[in-house]
Amino acid sequence: MHSALIAAASLSLCATAAAQQQLDPSRLRPATEIQRHGVYDLASGTWQSPAPESSGLVVFDNTCPPSLGATFIALQDCEDLYDEGRVPSTGDPMAPSKATDDNRIRLFELSYCTDAPTGTVDVKVAFWNNIGASCFGGIPPTPPPIPSTATAYFDLGAAAGYPLPGSSIPGRVECHTVALAVPAPGFCLKSDGDGIYDANPDLDLFTWSFQHENAGSQTGPVLAGDPMLSAPGSCTYDLPCGAGCGSGLGAEDRFWVNLDGDAANGTNSGNCPNGVIAGTACYFFGGYPNNPFASFYLRLESGGPCAGCTGNASIYCTAKVNSAGCTPSIDFSGLPSGSAASGFKINVQNLIPNQPGILFYSRSGAVSAPFFGGTLCVERPLSRTPVMNTGGGGVACGGTLAIDFNAFIAGGNDPGLVAGRDVWLQAWSKDPGFMPANDVSLSDAVQFTICP
Repeated sequence: MHSALIAAASLSLCATAAAQQQLDPSRLRPATEIQRHGVYDLASGTWQSPAPESSGLVVFDNTCPPSLGATFIALQDCEDLYDEGRVPSTGDPMAPSKATDDNRIRLFELSYCTDAPTGTVDVKVAFWNNIGASCFGGIPPTPPPIPSTATAYFDLGAAAGYPLPGSSIPGRVECHTVALAVPAPGFCLKSDGDGIYDANPDLDLFTWSFQHENAGSQTGPVLAGDPMLSAPGSCTYDLPCGAGCGSGLGAEDRFWVNLDGDAANGTNSGNCPNGVIAGTACYFFGGYPNNPFASFYLRLESGGPCAGCTGNASIYCTAKVNSAGCTPSIDFSGLPSGSAASGFKINVQNLIPNQPGILFYSRSGAVSAPFFGGTLCVERPLSRTPVMNTGGGGVACGGTLAIDFNAFIAGGNDPGLVAGRDVWLQAWSKDPGFMPANDVSLSDAVQFTICP
């Protein structure tokens, strides 16, 4: 599975592009002391700080810092920058297990540098499903109009009411990583460009753009993605990150620049200052790995398929047979939801009666490890519900545990339980029929995704 994604990404890394041009190295500036901020909620216009951990399923992650040092590209007033990536669909025979054919993007994270003062930063970001062409062949596509053709367009400028952080000292370049929470239900981005895997980079990529409107400033996106540090496609869906960061699947060692109103391979624009260095064309920085990888920081989180959310609940792992010879069994009913006050019930049966018990869960993943004479099914760190009693009178194996997990979420017991979050949950209760320290009962486990 992992090797298939690496191979797909390697295809783009090794391609030759005769028309690709090397950008003047002076356009790259050091990106020092990048400040990480909280999540800005575009619906409420408020910051959520400090930044919470990932609240959804990451479907694209191009965040690894370049091994040659953090840099950003300073865009000129007339330039719009376009980059690309790929979100694999179910049509890929080796797609990750949680792949979907489209994704409801609820959050995107970008990193940029600017000397524009805080309160004046004017950045605009747009996303497209497949536009039918890319710089893979070295010939720049016809630049799509912004924002009229974009799948999603975000004016993050101060004039539009979005106070992106900038420079705190006049003339000093400062760098920032910000996450933007998209108003519900999010925007729909098709996997593999159109929901279908074509094994063709020009057809399987999405495109995004970075614009800025701060005249005369040093403003631009931070470079990211290092395929030698983290395999391309890592952190996508349920693939592990390895180095703790991702090199985005489909992110090519090239990007394209559009001079306002200029045709492909043109260098003239009435909006450009004299002595413009670049033109409307495909660019790189001289070729990775001897030079920086020509892609930019972007992370996308999904709340699930565009058509809806099923919760994807399933039972897994092996329960510990208790001292009465019964096997504890976990079950569920309803739909897990981050907004409903009730409706997702988890029940555990065949427990020793009249004993204390809890449900404990993880937001990190599944595991199979020895645990109190049974099997631990959920990966640490662990969280738990309040202590309950199994009840059941004097009936052997008549004990039960039950909870409405939606009510538990709605009660604010764990701020990390939000839409898009995967949860792995198991039951523990006392079993005095076993010798200490194995005098516990353990159920099998349930895995589910929290729907909106």
